[in-house]
Formats: sequence, structure tokens, C-alpha cells
Amino acid sequence: DDRVHFYFHLSNSRYSDRNKKVFRIPIHVSYQGTYYLPATIVEAMYDDAYGARKKGRWIKVVAAKK
Repeated sequence: DDRVHFYFHLSNSRYSDRNKKVFRIPIHVSYQGTYYLPATIVEAMYDDAYGARKKGRWIKVVAAKK
């Protein structure tokens, strides 16, 4: 797969950090090398006043240390 979609709620709770969400995605690497990690884009479904973008970057995939 070449993309991941998340759908989530921004809570108004005083116990929640509304400005920060962390997502971890496990991956399985088939080939080492240099790859382009595309931009990350976040948008509110019904309110275009909310959104964020992070530009893409080159990453290097290497074998895990044993």
C-alpha cells in the first residue's frame, strides 16, 4: 500500500491535548535503500479552518540492528 487514512475526533475534553495527535504505523521493509516519504496532510472533514501539512522528505531504509 502507498498511503494510510485515519479518521479521528478532536476532543474538547480538558484531559485531552486538542493540538496534538500521534500515530504510529508499523511497516515491513522489503528492500533497503533511499525512498521519498510524501507529504503528510491533515484536514477537518466539515471545517476547512482546521488543517496541517508537513512537506515530504527523503528517508534511508537500513537493516535493523540485531
